[in-house]
Amino acid sequence: PPAPTESITRFRGFNWEAMAAGAGWAPVHVGWLSKQGAARGLLGSLSWQERLFALCDDGRLRYYRVLSPSDRVPEERGAIDLRDIASIEVRGRRITLKPSSSATQQQQQPPERARAGGGSRQYVLEAQRDAALWASKLTEVHAYTLALAGAATPPAAASASSPSAAGAAVAVAGGGAAETVIGSAGPPPP
Repeated sequence: PPAPTESITRFRGFNWEAMAAGAGWAPVHVGWLSKQGAARGLLGSLSWQERLFALCDDGRLRYYRVLSPSDRVPEERGAIDLRDIASIEVRGRRITLKPSSSATQQQQQPPERARAGGGSRQYVLEAQRDAALWASKLTEVHAYTLALAGAATPPAAASASSPSAAGAAVAVAGGGAAETVIGSAGPPPP
């Protein structure tokens, strides 16, 4: 399984065992991210919410609303199942999780997948700090989760110097900003 980062110690005040409620997962990386809302407001713009995110070893990116600094078991607001993600795109501090075509084509989902954030939604996150570490850990857990599910062979560590090893590609977008696209290329051909 992916190794936990030192971020866990920064958030040791939370009761992770109670938050997992016997489900058997543990956090791999924890921190604050802003998440773009799914619904548009009255003026047609998308809202952003800052949430505590926990990337977990079961392949889910859970997010929580923390009401007070003394809140040891915050309310889970949702979870993104990385098995439903085809690619992870990184541009500066912004991380976009794009759904797989199979998730996009799903008409109905089992209720537990709908509650767990499965489906065709694209998620846009923004890291105020540690964006590169978030991208790296998301890529690692994504590859691990797909390997366990038998959907892909686990890629080597993603880097711009070896894009094919991790199923990643680096492209220069308009304006000269580098964009990293990390995705599962699927299983190797027979």
